[in-house]
Amino acid sequence: MDDAAALFKQALAHQGEGRWAEARALYEPLLAAHPELNAVRNNLAVCCLEMGAPELSLDLLLPLAVDGAGLEVKTNLGNALRALGRFAEAEAAYGEVAAKAPMDPRAVSNLALACQDQGRLEEAVAGFERAVALAPNEPSLRANLGGAYLMAGDYANGFAAHEFRLAGSAAEAAMKKAGLALWDGSSLKGRRLLVWTEQGLGDTLQFLRFLPLTGGWIVLMAQGALHRLAAGIETVEHVAGWNDPIPDCDVQVALLSLPRHLGIDGPDKIPPSLLSADPLLCELWGQRLAHDRLSPSHPSDAEINVNRSLIQIGRADSRPQSKPEDGFDFRRSALASLKGRRVGLSWQGNPAMKADRFRSAPLSVFQPLFALPGVSWVSLQTGPGREQLADIKTPLLDLGGEIADLADTAAIMSHLDLVISVDSAVAHLAGCLNRPVWAMVRANPDWRWPPGHSTTPWYPTARLWRQERLGDWSLILDEMVRALPTYI
Repeated sequence: MDDAAALFKQALAHQGEGRWAEARALYEPLLAAHPELNAVRNNLAVCCLEMGAPELSLDLLLPLAVDGAGLEVKTNLGNALRALGRFAEAEAAYGEVAAKAPMDPRAVSNLALACQDQGRLEEAVAGFERAVALAPNEPSLRANLGGAYLMAGDYANGFAAHEFRLAGSAAEAAMKKAGLALWDGSSLKGRRLLVWTEQGLGDTLQFLRFLPLTGGWIVLMAQGALHRLAAGIETVEHVAGWNDPIPDCDVQVALLSLPRHLGIDGPDKIPPSLLSADPLLCELWGQRLAHDRLSPSHPSDAEINVNRSLIQIGRADSRPQSKPEDGFDFRRSALASLKGRRVGLSWQGNPAMKADRFRSAPLSVFQPLFALPGVSWVSLQTGPGREQLADIKTPLLDLGGEIADLADTAAIMSHLDLVISVDSAVAHLAGCLNRPVWAMVRANPDWRWPPGHSTTPWYPTARLWRQERLGDWSLILDEMVRALPTYI
């Protein structure tokens, strides 16, 4: 038993430092040898949940979650149920904890999260406010409250509380390392502003619109997929990666903090997106697409490779925005060889996001749309999810293997009549470019897609299609089958 105690202590140390895989590797054999050790079972369940295995976490917790189970077990049970989208059951588990520990701010906040998941926003806001009153210095509680305020449209209080999202984040660590003073919204005359992107590509795309409003020259530390696209933004002087040397700057800020400093206090104050596709890339992708195998006349492989080489040359061009030839209509010439309307499709977000299982959709669910006449389908999917194309009989023009970054995707979108996408960077990009986009939103969306609306002030050209039941895309697809023939 001494060996078991030593292993448990070592696993606990890994767990405390967030090294979930190392902790799990020790807990699993320990539990197999000592199934009576409930603490090991509980901690292993936590590790499994953190590693994206909520089903296994729940299986481990259920034998412990009997009458009289401890509050920690009940909380972990609620966490596993919530991760699986079983929100009513999660609320029941959290409710038991909150009833027994009404002064525990974490218990109160967890219960508020379950209310928010089920669309009861007023209850959620009240719960988050109470949690913050109990622990005003706890950043995560304030961040939760900020998200609820934003969903309710209270941007003034929402963005103020949203600042607490930075506590312990990679962006906060990067800014501390840079050692520059934080920008407070004051005049940038004669000063250069260092802006750090944060969170996912969609978040970055959504907030790039605020850069020109700062009134200063910007150095943007961004994800590689955004470099060429962001370089075309007015006032962006330089774009670099997080691990690149930092150019000389005077002050710094996290990208999602800009609305607060700029006084964005309501949805009516959201500025339009100024992103645009590079005209040179639009032309080159138009030539590439016109020579695709789906076209009526099939060019040789050599001809196709010439166009691919031209696109590579366009990527190497250092100019952020190139001038098109006079009279060239990129949007009409691009996919002339494809029959009917041209609809781009993206079905998979970043699987590293914890809620990706709910926001992404299997490609197979779109099969009813593929049966509609008069539509040529273009896959905009890159990375994970693209392998599903092998299981679909309907021919989709698959460009994923040739898309280098979002500048390529933007150029392709300029040749499409419509983009249909789950809540991923593709949907945000189409909205930022003012392209027609149908965004498929899960039943428990985050604050960017507040309930009760089929439109959003962030993207005027977007139509939101909302799930009625979490994980069930069938009703949305039925509606799209009826709507698409009318739209096209």
